[in-house]
Amino acid sequence: MKIYSAPLQGFTEAVWRNIHSNIFGGIDGYFTPFIRYEHNEIRSKDIRDVERKNNAVQHLVPQIIAATPDEMRPLIALLENEGYNEVDINMGCSFPLQARKKRGAGILPYPSMVKELLKEVNSYSSIRFSVKMRLGWENKEEWRADLTPRSWTD
Repeated sequence: MKIYSAPLQGFTEAVWRNIHSNIFGGIDGYFTPFIRYEHNEIRSKDIRDVERKNNAVQHLVPQIIAATPDEMRPLIALLENEGYNEVDINMGCSFPLQARKKRGAGILPYPSMVKELLKEVNSYSSIRFSVKMRLGWENKEEWRADLTPRSWTD
């Protein structure tokens, strides 16, 4: 069994991860709190949190949150430049400020937008993607709508 450290915005940033790993260990991988593209840029705080020079943990998986491929591309470019080969896409956050912008769980009622994000990941051959998601926003069946792997490349 593997043990992963789940992200918690404002608490599990690089300093916490480094200290936790050094003192306690036993974690197979740490996920970062999500980074996002806002006001036509990536927040400086988010950049610092994923920079390799600021992270001493052995296995770090950056997490991104985006509503469109245009929001996703600069985030992935940053992570590629930092040498990451694994990225988690957040489709689980229900925080109203993000959900209203159709990010995180707020994108789930819009299967065509989910499909566009998932199609975008096919253009990155050097990065593995995972998705953290809720079953749905309004009901637990929403995740099934248009999310079969075959439909991602249509």
